[in-house]
Amino acid sequence: PGVIRLTEDEMASVNRLMALGFSQQQAAQAFLACDKNETLAANLLFDGGFGDDEGFGGEGGGGGF
Repeated sequence: PGVIRLTEDEMASVNRLMALGFSQQQAAQAFLACDKNETLAANLLFDGGFGDDEGFGGEGGGGGF
């Protein structure tokens, strides 16, 4: 895994997504997947577009064992 560099404004967006209850990894992945669009990233996260631990999953969201 590489290091992702974010500007101060971009990190603020990730922090706001985290404040909605998502992990830093989920927030950062969604933010970057949505071309750094915070609103789209929030919608993706709330719609369950990301699982608990791995990248970009479509259907099913978080289930677990």
